[in-house]
Amino acid sequence: MILFNPIAASQLIQAARSSVSTLRNQGSYRTEIVSQALSEFSGGYARAFQENQDIEAKDRARLARTIEDLILQVEATKRCYDEEKHARKHSRHGTVTNSFVCRTVL
Repeated sequence: MILFNPIAASQLIQAARSSVSTLRNQGSYRTEIVSQALSEFSGGYARAFQENQDIEAKDRARLARTIEDLILQVEATKRCYDEEKHARKHSRHGTVTNSFVCRTVL
């Protein structure tokens, strides 16, 4: 048996959504700061700073997408939990046979 805590799953989803929002909202602010800083740099420092900003922006977007994937997976797992709970409630003896299959694709 695998123990599942739907309350913890909901809290994880909420925290993950907040993280994605924070990551997405940082983009324009960081771009503005880098633009201001680049006006004071020149040469190799400016190129390195711009390259680092480009890498950070790509990494931030990739992290946000990864967290969004996590959210989808936890939501799917919650749906499976709900389906199994429903099936157990409506089974004749309160147990589900081995034939139970989650209809939610993970």
